[in-house]
Amino acid sequence: MLHIEAWSISSNASMRLEERSKNMMVQYEDELRTPPRTSTLLRVLSALPFGIAWASFPDGKIQYCNAEFVRLFGHDASQFRTVDQFVDSLYLHERQREMVRKRWLDIELHHSAHPVATGDMEIDVVTSGGSIRTVLHSGLILHDEKLAVAIFKDFSGVQSNRRQLLELIYRDDLTGVSNRRGLRERWHAEVSEDPQRRLAFLMLDLDDFKPINDSYGHAVGDTVLQIIAERLKGAVRETDLVCRLGGDEFGILLVAPSDLSHIETVCSRILESVNTPLLVDNLKLSVGVSIGACLYPDQAADKHELLRRADRALYQIKRTRGKGSWRWFQGEHPVEGMAIS
Repeated sequence: MLHIEAWSISSNASMRLEERSKNMMVQYEDELRTPPRTSTLLRVLSALPFGIAWASFPDGKIQYCNAEFVRLFGHDASQFRTVDQFVDSLYLHERQREMVRKRWLDIELHHSAHPVATGDMEIDVVTSGGSIRTVLHSGLILHDEKLAVAIFKDFSGVQSNRRQLLELIYRDDLTGVSNRRGLRERWHAEVSEDPQRRLAFLMLDLDDFKPINDSYGHAVGDTVLQIIAERLKGAVRETDLVCRLGGDEFGILLVAPSDLSHIETVCSRILESVNTPLLVDNLKLSVGVSIGACLYPDQAADKHELLRRADRALYQIKRTRGKGSWRWFQGEHPVEGMAIS
């Protein structure tokens, strides 16, 4: 009889424990289904390592921004009522501002029942302190809630590393001007933007450089090349490109020259600048330069033909006139009488 009572008590306790466990599980599941309090969400958002803000649409009114947003830009949402004000005030480039406006228009035109993520976009912004910072901008569109969520990540460090890498890839180690790869990239950039943009290429070969190298050594020769590179940069506009193609051979890409006389003036300026004597390690040295010129798209259909024909013009000038002069490529499309609009 005692054993039966003990079993009964134990069984009742077990049932109560099981019932309590079930109740706790139900309560736990209910808590999981219950959204967190607004204050909890705000603390989470403020702790995020990237800037976040959202705005209602179609009016574009900014509703919220977190602490990292304020750190990135030096401004909070109260300083800008709308997305347009924020973009117009802080975005550095009109092209980037236009991309954001187009993205905002797409939000209004294309409704979706599901959240829609927008692609990443690099943006250069002006902070409250006046410095320029590159951020990676992405977003999430919630059409049912009529909210556009913007996410900003500090991209300045990545951009800096990328610029340093590009410097290594596209710069000549000795002179600091572009190399062949840099010339190729610049060509593609210009032609991609406008396939019919006029580009003049000057192929340059230094005269009497080899005797300097042979007589005084490569250290003196390297210094001469560095000085010449600086002189070439000083003879052209900032929008033009000076590159070292190898050895004592240089190239210059003149971007959108105003007319033929501008190109001819640049060639004359280069001849005068390079012919000026140099002083290296108390040595007074002299080098000259010969130049072959070709014009795209008037005389060449692509980059390879442009460089090849400029090189042929350089060869012709050395063969017919000797050193220290320049000439156009004389081929199927003679330059004489050509006007550049």
